[in-house]
Amino acid sequence: MPHRASSRDAVARMRRLLPRGRTLPPEELRRRHRALLVLLWLHALFVPVWGVERGFSLGHSVLEAGAIAVCAAAATVVGARRSGGPVLVALGR
Repeated sequence: MPHRASSRDAVARMRRLLPRGRTLPPEELRRRHRALLVLLWLHALFVPVWGVERGFSLGHSVLEAGAIAVCAAAATVVGARRSGGPVLVALGR
């Protein structure tokens, strides 16, 4: 049984090394949401340019960017509320 105990000790040590999750304060959540939302909108704007540059048609590139833009628009409307905005930003990425 020494092997089992050493495995448990190793798992316990690894858990202590991992960061502990916690809820962000509302202002920090809004600040991060705004920054990620700006990046998402920039992504939606530049995907068509990149797509055409890579040889895809303009229609295909705009369609790809459209999915990102829909998520960005929805996240803009919803805002940084914990239940929606951050999820939409993550989905758009």
